[in-house]
Amino acid sequence: MHCNPIETKSLLRLTSLLAREWVKRENLLSWSLLGAQRERMELCGEVRCGYLVEGLSGMQFALPEAVDILRALRSDQQYDHEPLLINASDPTNPFGGPVRVQGITTQPARLPANWIAFHRGNPILLIETSGARLTVVGEPPHTAPQHALRQFVELVRLPESMASFKSVTVLQCNGTPAAASSLAPLLRALGFRRDANHTMRYDGYV
Repeated sequence: MHCNPIETKSLLRLTSLLAREWVKRENLLSWSLLGAQRERMELCGEVRCGYLVEGLSGMQFALPEAVDILRALRSDQQYDHEPLLINASDPTNPFGGPVRVQGITTQPARLPANWIAFHRGNPILLIETSGARLTVVGEPPHTAPQHALRQFVELVRLPESMASFKSVTVLQCNGTPAAASSLAPLLRALGFRRDANHTMRYDGYV
């Protein structure tokens, strides 16, 4: 299999960053072939390499402009309260296997019912099975999970043709029954109410 700079740049423009997990998941090109091409492109100044995103294994590489954006996001305080919520099956989700951040390892399945919230490039909240299980990853800023969950519950109000669910019932938060968990006050503030068996329920039009 041959890998040329045009193919590599096309992948980088699609994903902004290439890591072993993404390449293995998409099964497009051999990581070893991309690695050889990466070394040549780095010497020419066409890509930058390094450990750019925590939680992704091994060396990663990206276009110079993408690295500049990552650095700006890391240093710009306006992003402290703006987590990014994406569906776990979205092609832009870089994690194809276990995510390890600040000593915590999780395995978010790439399914349409699962979502991941990122803060400054790091996963901070896993939302599984349309909200049935919530897992806070690492130690994100206090308000970041709240903003991420607000984005998630707003999906309930999408038009019927776009919404995959019309209510959210949280069973567990970090392995604890939702109503007894540390996230219970946050859920109540977002409009959730206690339901049967220590669950928390949100109905978009109630």
